[in-house]
Amino acid sequence: MKNALIIFTRVPLPGKTKTRLMTHFTGEECAAIHICFLKDIYEMVQGLDAEIFVYYTPGSHRDNIKGILRGCKNFYSQRGQDLGERMYEAIDDCIQKGYEKTLLIGTDLPTLPAHIIKEAYEKLENHDVVLGPTLDGGYYLIGMKAAHQEIFKNNFYGLPSVFERTLANIHQLELKVAIVEKWYDVDTFEDLKHVINEIESKGMTAYYTGQFLFCKGLLKVNHEGEERDYGKMVEGILGKRQSP
Repeated sequence: MKNALIIFTRVPLPGKTKTRLMTHFTGEECAAIHICFLKDIYEMVQGLDAEIFVYYTPGSHRDNIKGILRGCKNFYSQRGQDLGERMYEAIDDCIQKGYEKTLLIGTDLPTLPAHIIKEAYEKLENHDVVLGPTLDGGYYLIGMKAAHQEIFKNNFYGLPSVFERTLANIHQLELKVAIVEKWYDVDTFEDLKHVINEIESKGMTAYYTGQFLFCKGLLKVNHEGEERDYGKMVEGILGKRQSP
């Protein structure tokens, strides 16, 4: 198989993930919704012509991430001093394994459609790098056919200039770059409202995230057709017992 797809994530641990959502949710609930994001992303990529790799941090929680994504075979601890270096190392790993095209995506994208991923692979036929910008000035997707460490340097991750700085690095290397559809990642409760609107108004699919939102009374549509006990659902998602 010539395509690799990297899911790049933190391990969802209570109080350590999605902390900007703690304005409305508990630490355990934030971990639960991150798990839902992961499950929805993993389900979305199943139909793609690509080998799936999960690069996670912290490395001491391998069993946790394997328990969440039970169908995946390829789990690797992230390496590097900062976010840019960790992304470069993950992409370089896959290219060194012989994959012709490697994409890396985040996990705060529960409604991301598969056609964007397919388009990114297609654009790599005639381009060196592909980027997927976010609404807040970052990017949710980066892909390449050869690893270029310079792309990830001096990008000040977390600031709204990340996409433009990354683009400038690519241009400085005189590489051909393609841009796919702009999307959003979910960091705040305002971002989550966008997910709710997409599921209710546009019929977009995010099964696990939808169940979480329904159980919290934030989503009108119940895709499963029955109400769940929210406390049991959270416990199941966090691995304390099997999901109901």
